[in-house]
Amino acid sequence: MTGHLLPVELAVAGKLELGRMTLSNVPVAYADAPAFAELRLDRKPAIFLGMRELRAFKRVAIDFSSRKVLFDLVDAE
Repeated sequence: MTGHLLPVELAVAGKLELGRMTLSNVPVAYADAPAFAELRLDRKPAIFLGMRELRAFKRVAIDFSSRKVLFDLVDAE
């Protein structure tokens, strides 16, 4: 995103649960990224989701004033 290299530890999460949705085999990179500190997320667990994971949702909305992210699930057919 910024063009800077950041050393990370890599793993695969067999299961990642986000509310009612479960994602499988999600690659995870662990790091103390400067972006977490900039967003004041460096004192508690935080996660950045990649485009692959975000595509699993019908819609993603960011409410900056309440500091929330809202996920709409794809309708089950």
